Amino acid sequence: MSGSLGHIGNINAYVDEKNLLADVGILIGEKKAWRRGYGLEAWRAVCSHLLDVAEMRKVTAGALAVNTGMIRLMHKAGMVEDGRRIRHYLFDSREADVIHGALFRREPSEGSKGSL
Repeated sequence: MSGSLGHIGNINAYVDEKNLLADVGILIGEKKAWRRGYGLEAWRAVCSHLLDVAEMRKVTAGALAVNTGMIRLMHKAGMVEDGRRIRHYLFDSREADVIHGALFRREPSEGSKGSL
């Protein structure tokens, strides 16, 4: 793609310092940037910073089950399923589950926690 995309989206993290938790959210609003890996790259960088530098013990996220792009991003980032709210929201007048995912800070002796 030639030219600059400019601002393509936002990523945020709500940090609970007392419990060493962070909840991350992302929005890639520029459709020309979809499916190019920008979201996953930003996601991994933020999660890595939160776990390794900020020393959070757990990073969480959630998405509607119908949001296949976000579910795919969570899976590729190595998140494990951390809960599900059944028929929790309405999306286009239909009930939709919310899937929660998590990454955990790895201790030196710890292996992989699996994937979403």
